[in-house]
Amino acid sequence: MIKIITNQGRLTDSDGNEVPDIRLFQQKVEQILDMLDVPLTIYAACANDNWRKPRTDIWKLLVQESQQKGQEINENNSYLVGDAAGRASDHTDADLHYSMNIGIRFHTPEEFFLNITGEITGHKFDPAWFLENQCGWAGIFNDCWPKFSGR
Repeated sequence: MIKIITNQGRLTDSDGNEVPDIRLFQQKVEQILDMLDVPLTIYAACANDNWRKPRTDIWKLLVQESQQKGQEINENNSYLVGDAAGRASDHTDADLHYSMNIGIRFHTPEEFFLNITGEITGHKFDPAWFLENQCGWAGIFNDCWPKFSGR
């Protein structure tokens, strides 16, 4: 089964209302689905909320809907192909982090479709960088973190 999960923030305004571009997006998706003629589902996150990758709510919905249809998701056989891999030329690392958050393998499109290996993926931001610079790893267990009183 093929599931497409995409962040499409440009399809809503700051209040969450649909913008005119949403119709063009819907038309393109319908044309692609008609041409492919394979069963697939598209989940589009249109706002900066918990549905947006790398957050996991859309994955939870996908799993729930699949189970309701009698389809089992096998994470060991699942993978994500995404272009937001944290490479120097990528706009973000959201796809890489999303695959890490939901526990499935990750491939760049070049790796998956063109068999190009050796691409260096990374993190545009990794919380460990902050922790190491501010506290050192020992800071997790020592006085680096602020103390809170019960008052």
